[in-house]
This record gives sequence, structure tokens and C-alpha cells, in this order.
Amino acid sequence: MIADEPGDEEAWAAASNEPRFRSDAGDYGDSDFALGDDGLHDETTAMGALVDGPEVDDDEEFAAQVAARRAPPRRTRSKPPRARRGGGASAAGAQYPTIEDETDAPHVSATPRVTPSGDDLTTRVITGAVLAAVALLAFFIGRAGTAVLVTVIVAAAAFELFEGFRRAGFQPATLLALLGSLSMVGIAYNHGERAFPLVTAVVVAFTLFWYLAKVVHARPMVNAAVTIFGFTYVGILGGFAGLLLVFPDGVGMILGLVLCAVSYDVAGYFVGSRMGHRPLMPDVSPNKTLEGLAGGMAASVVMGIIIAIVGLHPWNDLGHGLLLGIVVAVFAPLGDLVESMLKRDLGLKDFGTILPGHGGVLDRFDAMLFCLPAVYYLVVALGLT
Repeated sequence: MIADEPGDEEAWAAASNEPRFRSDAGDYGDSDFALGDDGLHDETTAMGALVDGPEVDDDEEFAAQVAARRAPPRRTRSKPPRARRGGGASAAGAQYPTIEDETDAPHVSATPRVTPSGDDLTTRVITGAVLAAVALLAFFIGRAGTAVLVTVIVAAAAFELFEGFRRAGFQPATLLALLGSLSMVGIAYNHGERAFPLVTAVVVAFTLFWYLAKVVHARPMVNAAVTIFGFTYVGILGGFAGLLLVFPDGVGMILGLVLCAVSYDVAGYFVGSRMGHRPLMPDVSPNKTLEGLAGGMAASVVMGIIIAIVGLHPWNDLGHGLLLGIVVAVFAPLGDLVESMLKRDLGLKDFGTILPGHGGVLDRFDAMLFCLPAVYYLVVALGLT
């Protein structure tokens, strides 16, 4: 290993602090590694017969190249900038923008504490009642009706996610990811676990072909990665609902999951908004507190016990209901925080506005996305199939 010349470490550190990502289509043709005017020379030192000009001091040339890469210093502001829709992706290592998130649960307001207004609470309750009525109708129809409902939810959540990517400056292959997410639940419902490698392989391959054929003129590496990530996050995690519906008691499995997740959501919101003081992760979601998290998790566990007492199949055993509540209590807040993290990084308050008082579909069902695979493997481990 050849050691760097004296001073190289400091120069590289200063040069690497500036973000290199460019999302404009016109930037794709530029060479990121070009140091000369013609863009054909590299940073290596020419040797022997390759030297075709006067000898240049390597240290001075390297310092000049690093100085040329440095951008003007950023202006400091006394107040953090307000997040804008459509803003570019945040640079690596940058702080998340502070965006008040009123739709996440458990909701908190660390300092000062904010109690939800009557109008906001009424809107939330009305929207929640409509969602509950639609869900109960689908559950009453049976596994097929529930599969259709879940498919619609997954497709809407995927669309909101990719619209968020687009507003942030990315150019994903939205059509391919939507088709993959839309089909995942149905294929999993009809063909079981075989759907996952099949649909994933098709989405990955055709996403790369999408940029190879220049359907959009954009950087293939970054945008293909964003496309596959979005499909994985919503399509694959949501596809586990189709796997649960394969089982005879699949509707009861999903209904138990939904009841525990909603209990976590509602209890976390009220406990956090009224008694929350200690922030949970302020850099990710400033409106969540430890008190709200504890209240939501406790409500999920209690609901699991109630489900067992009521006798909802297949959670009619007290131990099974307790385990369901614990699994949801662990994975629901993780899904909630991950979605908040993505919104902060993209500079968005919500992924959508289709659900008054709740934000978008993804904002409302983010916790359940993480719970679906966890509950599926709990069902398999308990032998409830």
C-alpha cells in the first residue's frame, strides 16, 4: 500500500465534504472524474513516454485541482430553512430538516407540549371511521375482498412514495415499480412465497433495461437504486399480506394485526400529545416522545390480550394473542420511524393528502408495512397455518 503524500488526507477530507450528487438529466453526460478541460485525463501521474509536456510540481497541481472542486461556503442562517416541496435529496451527513409532523403516531410535542385541536381531532375521527367501515366490509367479504383492499392500499402507498422521490429530484421508473407493487399481493395470494423471487427479478431486470434503453435520460445507478428500493419497501413488505391471506384464517390474522396497530397508533397519539415530554428521536421525528411510544406499545399488547379473550381466530389462545401484541408493539414504531426518516431526508411533511387529518396512505399504513412480515413469520413459527 502506497502512503499518500503529506497533506493529502486534509485535502481529500475538505474535498469530500461537498455533495457530488446531481439529479438533472443534463448532468448525466458530464464526467464526474474529469480534471482537465477535455475530460479525458485522470488524476494519475504520467510516467516515461506518456509525459508529453513540461514537468509540473505534483503537489501544486493536486492542490489546484482540489481548490477548483471546492464550492463557495454556505451561508449560515439564524433559523433553520423551511422544507420545500420538490427539494433535492439531502447531502450525506446533513441534518434532517425540521418539519412538524402531525400525522405520525405516537404524536408528541416535546417542548412546549401541544394538544390537538378539536377540529383536527374531529377530522381524524371521521376519516378513521370511514377507513374502518371500508376495512370491515372487505373483511366481511372474505379473503378475496381483503386481498383487493390490501392491493389498493399498497398501490396507493407506492404511488405516493414515488411521487415523493420525483419531487425530491429523482427520476425513478415509477411505472415499473407500481406494476410490481400492484401485482405482488395478488401473485403472493395465488402462488405463495414463489411470488417474491419472480416479481423481484422482473422488476430489477426491467428497471435496468429502462435506463439502458434511455426511456428517461437520467443517471442509471442512482435512479435504478431508488426504483428498486421503493418497490422493496412498499411492494415486497406489503406482499406479505398476500401470504397471510393464503391461510384459511388469513382474514383473522390480518384483522388481529390491524387492531393491534391501530391501538398502538391511537394510544400513542393521545398519550404523546397530552403527556409527552421526552423526545424519542428528535432528529427523525420531533413530534414523538418516549411517553407516546410507551403508551402505544402498551395498548398494542393489551389489544392482543383482548383479541385472545374475544376468541378471534387464530389468535384465540391467550399466549398467541399476547405474542401478536408484542410483535406489533415492537415493529409498528420501527415502521413509523423509518417512514419519518424518509420524509425528513426528502424534505416532505407528508407523502400525500388523500386522507384528511392523517396525511397520505403511506403515512397512515407505514407501521403495518413492517408488521406484515413479522406477523407472517410469527404465524409460521406458532404453526397457525
